[in-house]
Amino acid sequence: MIRTFSPELQDNGMLVNGRTLKCFVFFTFVIILNNLPVAYSQKTTLDSSIYCLDFGLQTEEPEPGFVRVSPARLWSIENGYGWIKKGILATSRRVPDEFRKDKLEYSFHEGTGENTFRVSLTPGKYRCWLVAGDMTYIPPAFSVIVNGKTVISQKETTNYIPRVQTWLFDIDARENNLDFEFKGNPHFVVCGIILAPQNLWYKAAPIIEKKEKELILAPKEQLVSWSEKTHSSQHARPKNSKEIQNGFIVSFWPSYLPVYPNSVPAQERQNFPIWSFGTPGELEPVCFVLCPLRNDVSIVSASITDLKKDSRTKIPNSFLTLRVATYRAHRTLWATRKEYEWVPELLEKFKAPLRIDETKFFWLTVNVPEKSEPGLYRGSVIFETSEFRTVKVPIMFVVLPFNLPEESRKIFGFHYLDPLYILSHPDINRLYRERQTLSRLEELLQRDLVDMKKHGISSICNPGFRLRISKKGDQIEYTLPVELIEKMIQSGVIKHSFFGITPMIEDICAITGDPVPHPRGSQEIPPPFSNEFNRIYVNGIKFIQQTAQERKWPEILFYVVDEPCDPERQEIARRLCNLVHQVPGARTLVTGRLGEGYLNEDLVKLIDVIKFSGPESVPDQPELQKGNWFYPNDVAAASGSYSSVRFLVGFGFWFSQLVGVAPWRYNNIVGSPDTDLDGNMSDFFLTYPVADENIPTLRWENWREGFDDCRYMTLLENKIQKGKTSNVPVAEKAARQAEQEIADIKSIVPTLNQFASGMISEAGYIKKSGEPLSCEEWMDMYCQKIRWAVANHIIAIDRALEGKTSLSAKKMKPVIEVLKQTDARIQKTYWKEEITGAEKVTQPVVIDGDFTEECWKHAKVLHLVNRTDGSIPRKKTEVMVAADNENLYFAFKNFEPAMNNLVAHVTNRDGEVWNDDCVEVFIGNDTGCQNFYQFVVNANGATADAFYLSGEFKPKWNSENVEAAVKKFPFYWQVELKFPRKDVGLSKASIAGINMCREEKQTGELTCWSTSGRGFAYTADFGRLNISDSDCYFSKVLLPESNIGQNQGSIEISNRCDKDKNVTIVVTLYNQHGIPVQQTTRNVSVSRFSMTCVPYEFNLETDESFELQLKLLDQIQNTLYDSKTLRIDSNQIFQIYPDTYYLIKGIDVLQVFCHISIDKKLSGSSPITLTLADNEEKKIFYRKQIPVDEYSLRDFIIRIDPKNLPSGKILATVEVKPGKISRMKKDFAFCVLNGFQ
Repeated sequence: MIRTFSPELQDNGMLVNGRTLKCFVFFTFVIILNNLPVAYSQKTTLDSSIYCLDFGLQTEEPEPGFVRVSPARLWSIENGYGWIKKGILATSRRVPDEFRKDKLEYSFHEGTGENTFRVSLTPGKYRCWLVAGDMTYIPPAFSVIVNGKTVISQKETTNYIPRVQTWLFDIDARENNLDFEFKGNPHFVVCGIILAPQNLWYKAAPIIEKKEKELILAPKEQLVSWSEKTHSSQHARPKNSKEIQNGFIVSFWPSYLPVYPNSVPAQERQNFPIWSFGTPGELEPVCFVLCPLRNDVSIVSASITDLKKDSRTKIPNSFLTLRVATYRAHRTLWATRKEYEWVPELLEKFKAPLRIDETKFFWLTVNVPEKSEPGLYRGSVIFETSEFRTVKVPIMFVVLPFNLPEESRKIFGFHYLDPLYILSHPDINRLYRERQTLSRLEELLQRDLVDMKKHGISSICNPGFRLRISKKGDQIEYTLPVELIEKMIQSGVIKHSFFGITPMIEDICAITGDPVPHPRGSQEIPPPFSNEFNRIYVNGIKFIQQTAQERKWPEILFYVVDEPCDPERQEIARRLCNLVHQVPGARTLVTGRLGEGYLNEDLVKLIDVIKFSGPESVPDQPELQKGNWFYPNDVAAASGSYSSVRFLVGFGFWFSQLVGVAPWRYNNIVGSPDTDLDGNMSDFFLTYPVADENIPTLRWENWREGFDDCRYMTLLENKIQKGKTSNVPVAEKAARQAEQEIADIKSIVPTLNQFASGMISEAGYIKKSGEPLSCEEWMDMYCQKIRWAVANHIIAIDRALEGKTSLSAKKMKPVIEVLKQTDARIQKTYWKEEITGAEKVTQPVVIDGDFTEECWKHAKVLHLVNRTDGSIPRKKTEVMVAADNENLYFAFKNFEPAMNNLVAHVTNRDGEVWNDDCVEVFIGNDTGCQNFYQFVVNANGATADAFYLSGEFKPKWNSENVEAAVKKFPFYWQVELKFPRKDVGLSKASIAGINMCREEKQTGELTCWSTSGRGFAYTADFGRLNISDSDCYFSKVLLPESNIGQNQGSIEISNRCDKDKNVTIVVTLYNQHGIPVQQTTRNVSVSRFSMTCVPYEFNLETDESFELQLKLLDQIQNTLYDSKTLRIDSNQIFQIYPDTYYLIKGIDVLQVFCHISIDKKLSGSSPITLTLADNEEKKIFYRKQIPVDEYSLRDFIIRIDPKNLPSGKILATVEVKPGKISRMKKDFAFCVLNGFQ
């Protein structure tokens, strides 16, 4: 954090750092009051030993435990403390939430020039804690002198953003009065003071601990209802003797992967070289972590050597900057107020001492000199520890032999407002002028512009540049802040299309008398604009266009309305789009997502450029992306992931058809900049301005990396075009190979929408467990290697154009071995379907939220699980389902230990109930259905329903007779829901596809009945609801992973009748031609109102695909109760999972995890044949049979070291012949990249 803590407090064990504060048990103020009676008395005498002073308005209550100091309190012997001179003003700032009411940091005294605050006390040694600042405006710079000694300097109080700081210092009081001399420049401020004798400091320390924790986290009253999300490490700590002596592990860590306080690098990552690469002129990080093995080691100094290529060629260490990430408490969701986690954020310059009591993430920036020679450079970061040990961290950096273009062909924009908005509005910056802090705003603006340009920004968006309109006499006058716009353009941050300059609607309404539209919209359609309004607005657009053309500005897109998700703003958007289009060449831009209730089909026709509100709203269809922008807010939000930033503005953005990106917002902090837990949403910021620099966040530096990814791709495209038109055969070939590489990369890069879902199964490889990759796993597997592959192709084309041929390949003998898996492959259930039956309703059900009806007494209770991974949730939810011929009924029991914190705002039908605590039902005609329905009920009992046509949201659809009711209890709340079967197309159906879900808003927990981690509305994840009149049905069908040989599954049969049932199970296996090859039958008795589990068997003799049909029949009448057909995919019998696609020579080793589902009786001894072939010419250059014993055949690993393989794409084939079964074969590809040359 920016705030630093006193060494004195650290020595006493009171404060260690910002994170450990949360672990202390704090004394209550009742105890403090008993121990410190004088501190809480308005009467203070010479015998007073401890002061807790809150400077503010006399009319307001002080913070509990503090004495209010009013601006009128002047020192006298009787008063004991006060100001020496008059002229002090008191100010109270608006608090961001109810938890910070009466907190001393939101009120202060402010004075001009010099003034002294005097405290009468007994001579002796004292310690003082002082709080000063302003949470709304940049505070003034000032100094504090005590006993002739400067205890707070003007430099320390020179800030560039609104904030409050704390200081701790010792004072030697030689007389009966202690004077705090405040010297303003020209103003000074003070919020609070705690003053105590050093020998009694242990009594005052708990008060300060509590306040410091509040300033970097939250008040205790708030944390009671919040929970902390923790991250446990998945890897054991090593026991290397050298590392134990050092006290920590040093390990490579990619710049874009999340790291947490207790992260431990995997063993294979620890063996990686710590390296990176870049081009001349590029700023590129080399990253690593120090992971503690014990908590008593500190780094007392750090130095960086030059990076040397040879004895004469080097990158001087003056081009290297070592930073370390500091942890900060963040919300886990940007708009939730109930869960937080500790994550790294600010990349502060390394400062000793640094205690290694948690995993520390180091970021070494290499500012590659423009004239650097290409090649491999080596150097070290050298740490000296508190135990007098020297630890050298070897660094490798490759300078590439080309330069990146200055820009990508994509537009990188950002919403930017302050300080630009403040500087352009004299009515707002009055206090800045009085405090003489306006120059700091101007300096900050200049810093921001330079910083944004270095990060690729070429389109400042929505900067508050409004066309102001006034009427003088009969004339309408239009005014633009031309000078500021010109400054943005000249600085280089506006080079392409930008938006945000529009006529000020409030100005026009003041002239014409038209009603001003509601700023956030409403459900009411406003009256039409007057003709005068329309005329002034159109002329305003003409004025802007004419000014832009005369001054040769880039295109201005007219942002007519913000996020039109309600009827009023949708209507305003239609009107203003039509007005803009009356001006030739003028184009509109609107933010939102496609669909009814937002950007519907009619509105989209009027919008020239859509700015999709988040990656999740970007459609996968390229034709819907083309020419549009997107708005990934998590890029700047403190709650966002820096890992996702790299992808969203890098390869994800590049391979979309979108032309621009413009997130919200470069700087938008609510309340204090030192905590993310105040206010109603997460802070948005990319840098933290201090006296000598803008400290970057990890999000911002990964933005630059994503921007550079696009620059690499831009350069490769240019090189391909040059190679294809060169008439140089080798260059043409190299260009074709690079073109194919881009196609291959595109095939493994997920869409923005897929990436936003958190799990990636449609692109790239899946894990060896058969599960889709998480976003972090995909980034780890592909991100930096894609860039390295692109660099390889750029170099190859350049070499071909220069007439340099590649070195001829030697006879290859790749290093290959086959190992038995030591980490046994996770045996996933091949097929499992969640099935439930609806309890028959024989008596009327009253929808009142009270489950007293007979049907609920016999209904099966279902339990919801975590949506992402199927784990048991923190808050349990039970669901029951019932049906009659006309309706479906649902009963939800939602356990909630903090009922007072339920989020329940919406009360109207079809309101945004999903923003509250709510339950949901998704239902269609079967699992995997294209069309389905959604019902949502919030904690108030308000309902919303919608229809999804081929997955497209249609909120205007309504069920005619839906009913819902909620009943609340001390520790849970119940929902009863009923809707007609005919409304959802299930009047005569016996089966439905269904999911029941809950959105818990306090911690953001999402749970559902049936899931594979994708989402509530993903119909392939729906379970099956039996709503037939049948008394017997399959309530669960389990097909384990299929084997060559004998297989066994199980069926759960439910009998909801009041009589025992005798049934027959028929199991039939069909081959891929539909011919039955096996059949078995089994008779079973199922007791009344019960379930029974029955095993079944079948035998597979080949690895072809089969269908398994299960039928449930009445034994006597042979009538069909239920049936289910399962597909057995041959791909599941023999499976291969390469752990990566790209291999860098000298660094990577490919591990191919192989699994053969085979009965042990059939395994026997069997050879494995591995074949490697050239991708382009399809020539086989390696084939070898490798024997594997019978115990390893089921799960084994093929390891391939690429160091002797040629560069480029390689096709591989693995063949196995188990016993007498026919040969099985799997193909895969991998790409070998050159290492460090």
